[in-house]
Amino acid sequence: MPKNFSEPQELLINKLKAGASLRHETGTGLFRLQEGSKSRTVHPATVESLLRVGVISKSMGGDCRLEKTALP
Repeated sequence: MPKNFSEPQELLINKLKAGASLRHETGTGLFRLQEGSKSRTVHPATVESLLRVGVISKSMGGDCRLEKTALP
């Protein structure tokens, strides 16, 4: 696992830690971050890099979550 995350990766991790939810919309292929009533698209490369190193996991339904064991 990388010791240093990029700024977009850090922001995403911090938002998920704070309770935001991340979902991969299979119809569009977009990753959508939901924070309260606000929703925005997250760049796929940011999410996919975190998926590759095991910081985020994705369910078959597209729900993404932080892997607590992967974080320092």
